[in-house]
Amino acid sequence: MNCKHVEKMMDDYMSGQIEPLVKEMIDRHLQDCETCRGNFLKARSVSDFLRQAEPSGPENSISGDLLNRLRDIDRENTDASVPPAGQRIS
Repeated sequence: MNCKHVEKMMDDYMSGQIEPLVKEMIDRHLQDCETCRGNFLKARSVSDFLRQAEPSGPENSISGDLLNRLRDIDRENTDASVPPAGQRIS
């Protein structure tokens, strides 16, 4: 196992979606290779941070404001096109 192989498989390794034998080979490489171990620790740190961060959904953003406004417009258009009960449609 070399650095290029480890780099290519790092995402699968971190997510646990890797064959046990390959995981063992990567584990051994990370023990021996200071560069890859450092890269792994940085990647894991970023992954942990992102997992703990508050999700930023549309409700907390400009796109959320836009989405809400579009819904309001859609409701206004729908309400305007439906005649009140009992009124005849021409």
